[in-house]
Amino acid sequence: MISPVRKEMLRLLEQLSELTPDVRFGQLIANLSYLAVEPAAGAIWDMEDEQLLDPIRQHISDLSLSQSPIA
Repeated sequence: MISPVRKEMLRLLEQLSELTPDVRFGQLIANLSYLAVEPAAGAIWDMEDEQLLDPIRQHISDLSLSQSPIA
């Protein structure tokens, strides 16, 4: 069974992927690990699923604001 945190993370990653179609998935995960833990080579191994949720949400928010038309 997939945990609720992982389900939410996968749903958000789909949304983020739609906003960043030119970014490879591995790059996306590596960048998010730097935001979740720290900008270090081992960050991707040290992060927990829960730590990814806020950076994913923030990245979606930032990208959505930068891509929305100005009224």
